[in-house]
Amino acid sequence: MPVGFAYCRMIFDADAKPVDFEYLEANDAFGRLTGLSDVEGKLISQVIPGILDLVPEHFEVCGRVALTSQPGELDVTVTSLGSPLHVLLSQPKPGHFLATFTDVAERVRVEKTLSAREDMYRYAFERSAAPRSITSGKGDIRVNDAFCEMFGYECGELMDRTTWMTITHPEDVADSQAHIDVLLAGKSDTSRFEKRFVRKDGTSYDVEINVQYRPENGGRMVTFIQDITERKRTQDEILCLYSELEERVQERPEELTAMNEELISANVLLEDATRAKSDFLASMSHELRTPLNSIIGFTGVMLEGLAGPMNEEQRLQLGMVSGSGKHLLSIIDGILDLSKIESGIIVAAVEEFNVSTVVESCMAMIRPLADSKGIRLELTREPNTDLLESDPRLISQILINLLGNAVKFTSDGYVALNVSAESAQMIFSVTDTGCGISPADLSHVMESFYQAEPVLKAKNEGTGLGLAISARLAGLLGGELEAESELGVGSKFTLRVPR
Repeated sequence: MPVGFAYCRMIFDADAKPVDFEYLEANDAFGRLTGLSDVEGKLISQVIPGILDLVPEHFEVCGRVALTSQPGELDVTVTSLGSPLHVLLSQPKPGHFLATFTDVAERVRVEKTLSAREDMYRYAFERSAAPRSITSGKGDIRVNDAFCEMFGYECGELMDRTTWMTITHPEDVADSQAHIDVLLAGKSDTSRFEKRFVRKDGTSYDVEINVQYRPENGGRMVTFIQDITERKRTQDEILCLYSELEERVQERPEELTAMNEELISANVLLEDATRAKSDFLASMSHELRTPLNSIIGFTGVMLEGLAGPMNEEQRLQLGMVSGSGKHLLSIIDGILDLSKIESGIIVAAVEEFNVSTVVESCMAMIRPLADSKGIRLELTREPNTDLLESDPRLISQILINLLGNAVKFTSDGYVALNVSAESAQMIFSVTDTGCGISPADLSHVMESFYQAEPVLKAKNEGTGLGLAISARLAGLLGGELEAESELGVGSKFTLRVPR
């Protein structure tokens, strides 16, 4: 980046007031940055007529530097070029000053971009229908209106609170601090735990906290809050029933001792079965997927002719082997995915993302299959569907499965994806003109391994796991998956997720 220099002599009136200055020397970069040339030996009033009336405050700064030797700085915009410049002033000797010019256009552009992004994030944070807070590493909190409403405060009241500890139930402060210490120590960037907040009226409130730590952003912790009051109430009811059962056991010990022994034995068998299932699923990945990948890979090599020529019958038979291997591998992958979801291994990683990027990527992945069948793909996005805070990976997985099913069971016509928004939800709808689903099957299509009658007649076989996995993933996102269909007309699957 070129740096311009201009060495000048200050001219004062009888009252030591700066009235003009003379350019004694200037480098080429000065001319390129300011658009002024051949200035040596000329007064600024000659170079730019009326300049003293336009920016008298600049003359005061220059005069002060020339008289006192104290450094100064200015921000100026060269009208002829439209470029913002930053000027540093120093005094080489009394009555003179040296001006150093630097182009700061890129810095100004970056500052404006960052300011616009900050404004957008602040708007999304404050207008969100979900309770949120941003906590610094020192514990200072910033909350949105939904957070205040949840805890019975007026807008602005919580802003005066010192730290999150002042609204946390005293018995939960130590445990909450332990979770935050793990984040601050860099051992993890997310934490999920339960705690109790205290409302303004003094009552406690059970919530589940999902904290995302962002050390690159000043050590901020962005907190998402979920109401678990109903879940806690259900747990208390179960404990109450268990307590009543214990009392009944004490009243009828002889009669229930045998039942207790049977339950213990059944529990041991259940634990053994659960352990066997876990061991089986753990070994399945290696014991089945590895040889299947080898089978698929080697048949692919042979089909490409890399292992030597084959006749048509051999090529046909190997193609059947490869197709069967891929089908079996998809079944194994589906079982493993379903097991991971049910065991809690897969969790939603919430972040803000651009919706158009995700849906366009999904459409691009499905388009080759649609083109091969001559099916038209359509994508429409309604207003206010630009940004969403959810897990883009899980949403993409659901949409690809829904779009793939729609194309798979549509012989002609179209498959359409529409994105719309309500006050608290983002809605993704996949509509097709395919074979449709009968009313008797519609209520079961999201059950594991269930295949409706039209599916059995389709050319491509399925595993009956795709919709079951999609429905469970929607639940992880705090949303739901709905199905509508008419046999022989088409189907519509709708994914709703919190905004």
